[in-house]
Amino acid sequence: MASAKIATLLIRTIAKPISAQIKRQAKEHERFRNFCVSLAQLMYRTEVRLRTGILGEPPKHIRPLSETKYVVDL
Repeated sequence: MASAKIATLLIRTIAKPISAQIKRQAKEHERFRNFCVSLAQLMYRTEVRLRTGILGEPPKHIRPLSETKYVVDL
């Protein structure tokens, strides 16, 4: 149990500088930013479809998120 907590803490500690670097790259490079935006939109649409499918709701139109929601705090 303790090793799982340590592993989780290690992953979180390593992930912070990696995510900061990815955000910097997305801010500086337009093609990479477009790739990140497309990936985020795909993940959002998949999440909404899965959620509505699990809850048994009818399919609905999924509005795209604004670009500021894709890349936070650039």
